[in-house]
Amino acid sequence: MRQHSVFVYGTLRPGQCNYRRLLAGHTTREVPAIAEGLALYGRGFPYAVPQPGARVAGDLITITSELYRDVLTDLDHLEGYYPSRPGASHYIRKARSVVAMNRTPNGGTWEAFHTAWIYIAGPDIEPSRMPRITDDDWLAPAG
Repeated sequence: MRQHSVFVYGTLRPGQCNYRRLLAGHTTREVPAIAEGLALYGRGFPYAVPQPGARVAGDLITITSELYRDVLTDLDHLEGYYPSRPGASHYIRKARSVVAMNRTPNGGTWEAFHTAWIYIAGPDIEPSRMPRITDDDWLAPAG
């Protein structure tokens, strides 16, 4: 299995509860990132939903190589993703392109494209029944 980084946008972001439970101490790199073509909806926790022109703020997380398979299995379990039965999954894990915001030594940033796993809303999730999350950023103050 190819070891992609994981783009996280909700409770798996650094500082959040599921990051502390499943990712803390198991990563080699964490940088802010953007996923184009997705919007966030939800109450309590977010769902990324394909939507042209939208962009979700999150973080690109690189999992320690030797822990990769175990951590990804834990993430799949948390998200209710069943690789052999995606139609029965709460979230679907997909490989997508994201833009990472890397820092330069002089304090600037430069963007780089990466392929990352992203958990998007499964087939039974109806975003029209949920509020859109402010600025498509789970950590943005509600406005």
